[in-house]
Amino acid sequence: MEETTTTNQPKRQKLTKSIVDNAPILDRRYHIYDSDIPGFSVKIEPSGSKIYVLDYRSGAGGRDAPKKRVKIGKHGALTVEQARVIAKEYYAKIALGDDPADQRQAERGKTLLKDFQERYVNEYIIHHNKPSTVTGKKEVLRTLIMPHFRNHAMEDITRKDVQEWHGKLHKSPITANRALACISHMMSVAEDWGIRQPNSNPCLGIKRYKENKRDRYLNESELRKLIETINQCEEEGTEERSMMIFFRLLIYTGARQGELLTAKWDYVNYDENTLDLPDSKTGKKKINLSPLAIAEIGKLERVVGNPYLFPGYFVGVKEKLGRHHSPPNEMWHRILKRAGITNLRKHDLRHAFASFAIMAGLTLEEIGQLLGHLTPQTTKRYSHLVDSHRKKISDAVGMKISAILDRKDETVINLDERRENIKK
Repeated sequence: MEETTTTNQPKRQKLTKSIVDNAPILDRRYHIYDSDIPGFSVKIEPSGSKIYVLDYRSGAGGRDAPKKRVKIGKHGALTVEQARVIAKEYYAKIALGDDPADQRQAERGKTLLKDFQERYVNEYIIHHNKPSTVTGKKEVLRTLIMPHFRNHAMEDITRKDVQEWHGKLHKSPITANRALACISHMMSVAEDWGIRQPNSNPCLGIKRYKENKRDRYLNESELRKLIETINQCEEEGTEERSMMIFFRLLIYTGARQGELLTAKWDYVNYDENTLDLPDSKTGKKKINLSPLAIAEIGKLERVVGNPYLFPGYFVGVKEKLGRHHSPPNEMWHRILKRAGITNLRKHDLRHAFASFAIMAGLTLEEIGQLLGHLTPQTTKRYSHLVDSHRKKISDAVGMKISAILDRKDETVINLDERRENIKK
């Protein structure tokens, strides 16, 4: 927006035909702002042209949102009162989430992000991603990208626009990075579809926030206490029995929460003792079931008309009877509180499974196969545990050798002492 030059005119006054007609022409541009409607003004050009405009902020963010200006029309073609009515109409649209300036761009043939995202979801995301990924990306679009960029023209979004938006998300670095990746991909698809110029992605080169990955491992004492607490809650009937089985299966299999919640009875392979998932985060996958895990599945009750190991219970809601159980988050926190364990997520049980596998002597490659990792790089996060375990084994071997060297074997005969005794 251009700078506003002040004059001897009052800073704000109710615009009338007389005030606009008598506004002096200066050698520089200036504005006379209306006292009734915020941002409504008449712009006086050095050429003598007088134009009604409206300054406003659109989208989420309040005063942090970028300030914009939309032209209403020229004085003479419009009266002051006609321009005032249009300004009020614009404010009504802004309150509904529309952006008058960007709508003008759309009228000139440009593609607004809110229109592009509908095509992006329907023609790209749905056809190239798993259902869970589709849901996640839709949520990022709805909560993070659309509130800020919905009325921006795809062709006009700049690196500065993206940097400012990404900067406002700094308190949630992981979320901010996921959102940046999503809008970056939108820009690449816009290039493929001819909406943006080739190699014009404004997101490229923007520095991502550092993500401190959190690895939490259960020690043997915590594992024992956790399982004891789960068993107690099941015996007392204070928590849902199927979810106690679910928690134990997370511990015994190293499976992801979603893999177990969406598992169907048809996936249980009793011949090979595996849970054969037709799809997962990493594609088709087999989860090995130990005797402990098989025993837990044997405790589950099938619900007629529901294919899932862990069915959801929706009393009186027929259309929901065939769904799986939702994540038992509140129940998990109650279990942890009772067990006296802090800072433990359900996903951390997957890390615990890997750590106990290492103690059992499995290699990183074997652990990667158990957890269903696509690449060795993913499993490398456990390499420090392998090194630590090897050091303990090496130390134990060293201590054994030292003990052998320090110990005097009673069966060994001292020949020098024996010769002396014979001479005597």
